[in-house]
Amino acid sequence: MPVKVIVVRHGERLDEADRQKWRSIRTEETQHDPPLTDAGWDQATLAGQKIDALLNARDFRVTMYSSPTARTLTTAAAILTRLSDNCKPTSVTPAYSLNCCAAAKTYGVHKSFPKNQPAGDVLKGAALACWPPLGDPDLVDQRQERHGGFVESVKELAAKHADGDVLILVTHREGIWELLHCIGGQMKSGYCAITLCSYELSSQLLARWDGVFEPNDSNVSPRTFCELEGNAIVNKLQEIRSLAKLDVVRIECVAADGLEAMLASGSGSVIIHRKGRGGGSGTLLWRTPGVRGVWAEGGAVTDGEIVTLLSCPVTSEGKEGDFVLIRTSSGREGWTKVRNIHLPDRTHKQFSH
Repeated sequence: MPVKVIVVRHGERLDEADRQKWRSIRTEETQHDPPLTDAGWDQATLAGQKIDALLNARDFRVTMYSSPTARTLTTAAAILTRLSDNCKPTSVTPAYSLNCCAAAKTYGVHKSFPKNQPAGDVLKGAALACWPPLGDPDLVDQRQERHGGFVESVKELAAKHADGDVLILVTHREGIWELLHCIGGQMKSGYCAITLCSYELSSQLLARWDGVFEPNDSNVSPRTFCELEGNAIVNKLQEIRSLAKLDVVRIECVAADGLEAMLASGSGSVIIHRKGRGGGSGTLLWRTPGVRGVWAEGGAVTDGEIVTLLSCPVTSEGKEGDFVLIRTSSGREGWTKVRNIHLPDRTHKQFSH
């Protein structure tokens, strides 16, 4: 049985919920490390309940890793409070490689974050397995400069474990997007969103996991992760699936609702065009949404080029706005701002004169 990996984004962060309050309490040392809000704690405890239901009180070896930022460590502590005793880790292991947020990618995982061990109000009674965090921060920075660096980090952590082990990784949306791109999942950016994957030790491959444990893993009936979301959400998913059975249905929806529907579907052919902003005639693709200056390889995409949409819009850190993942006709992939995306028929008419 492969290593099961449960990846959780942190809960609501103060700087995005109450910017004025954050400005009043931040220091030079913590300027890139906002804390979790009370709402974020509640979101994390709910995530813990879902994970506990997924594990279903079975005797798994569960290890919890966390990015060493305040918001992720507090999220990990909240999750711990909801795990059953027989599958609750005794501590949280901070790992530099899980600090993949926009600030870490811009300034480094160690240089712009607190150096001292987190205070009690961050850990909320949870124990740390080590400090400083696991890993070499310089090597992590070098890895994050490469495409697929976060995926490498997840594989590295999973490879330290044995078949059948369960890992809970508390991290940031930027790395989760990269992971979802690798395993083919739907892009998500919500607080405490949960992503499931598995790691096969023999092949060293990561794959999507539907939340079902193999029958020989326990004596109880296997359950899917969807069951944990409640009947209302399951019914909604069934409704969506029924609407999406035929490609013609999707095409009709796009035709009726235009660009908004296409963006919601996260697929289809669109045109990339800056509409003259910045004085250029092309658009550089971002390697990570919100991390300015770190561009995907291959140079700018020419205005008017038809590209393939690979994701629904996601919200980046800071003020850069929403992004989508696209692929060019030559096979290059990268992120661009939603405002650069247009429907082919309308864009050709608008910019052909």
